[in-house]
Amino acid sequence: MTNAAVPALSRRDMFALYATAPFAMGYTDIFMLLTPLYGTSIGLSVTQIGLLVGARSALGLFLAIHGGTLMDRFGVRRVTIIFAAIAAALFPLYPALPYFPALLALQLFTGCLISLAWSGGQTLIALIGQGEADY
Repeated sequence: MTNAAVPALSRRDMFALYATAPFAMGYTDIFMLLTPLYGTSIGLSVTQIGLLVGARSALGLFLAIHGGTLMDRFGVRRVTIIFAAIAAALFPLYPALPYFPALLALQLFTGCLISLAWSGGQTLIALIGQGEADY
């Protein structure tokens, strides 16, 4: 088997490709740590904290196909940027709404948006890297 030359990418594409990785799912790790700490500090029960932590994945599970359809219809880059921007706009609401129902809604929506933005980021990496595993 021969080694085929990996296609060269522009600097802009390389920056977009490697900038996606640390920001794509970094929020998930941060919120998996901060959500229980914040819930404890505002007096939520252990059950409520568990529901908050688990809620991040629930809406994304049911809307993943619809998010992919949006990306196919309107463009992966545009939809990914919109989802990430909406999620970033929702993050400052956490301290402003210290009530379980509001936090549950925020967890559902931000979890879904970040999950779909991650899917879009992975798709962009595959598109920009032209399917090469090196990227």
